[in-house]
Amino acid sequence: DWRKPLKASNEKSILVSGMAMIDNGSALLVVGSTQGSGSNDLDGIMAKLSSNNGSFASEGDGSRSVAYFSSVSGDDDWILNVCADPDNDTYVYIVGATAGQMDESVPKPDYDATVHATISKINVSTLTIEWTTQFAVRHASGTTTIGAASVALGCAAISGRDRIYIAGNVENGAILEGSTESAGGDDIFVAMLEKGTGEKIWTKQVGSNGNDRIARGGGIVADANGNARSEEHTSELQSRQY
Repeated sequence: DWRKPLKASNEKSILVSGMAMIDNGSALLVVGSTQGSGSNDLDGIMAKLSSNNGSFASEGDGSRSVAYFSSVSGDDDWILNVCADPDNDTYVYIVGATAGQMDESVPKPDYDATVHATISKINVSTLTIEWTTQFAVRHASGTTTIGAASVALGCAAISGRDRIYIAGNVENGAILEGSTESAGGDDIFVAMLEKGTGEKIWTKQVGSNGNDRIARGGGIVADANGNARSEEHTSELQSRQY
């Protein structure tokens, strides 16, 4: 019915990684990543479009149709998926990763060379961040001075409860905060947080002795009982449910 080309104000391309219907289906929130304006680092980006014709959607005082997702430290940042809240259409949740520090409430020393998985609660009208939670990671050797990465690829808000699941990957034998060891290679992680504050309730890192990765796009869902179910690819041809 319509087509909408998207590019950043600095003429850089946008890598689209997720979409969610918002405002009772009248708008579409598109998320992805692009090269930051005036710098060489990557930033996340959100664009709100009318589902009727693809035009930029913005209504009311303080509303925005486009917003960037950028760390205060000026490092690379990615938005890799978005999920709606079935109980409150005022907010959505975006997941991804940052090589820096998203806000002052989440300390990340300059010597920390790792990439943290992130989740942020976003006000749909203003596209502003309500809170951000990062998931620290350590290199397989136990240090944060050597590059290692955790990345969030999916989320699922639980209907009727103040809880949300987040799922992603922990790469190359790295160890996520709260875990004591890696199963080997790439692992997956699943975590539960409070929707109101972003407080972590529990986090679990699991895997085989091969490489295990969460499926991109719908890698985790919450069932009618509030349980999390994830889709995973593993080099050991195993499958799991959580």
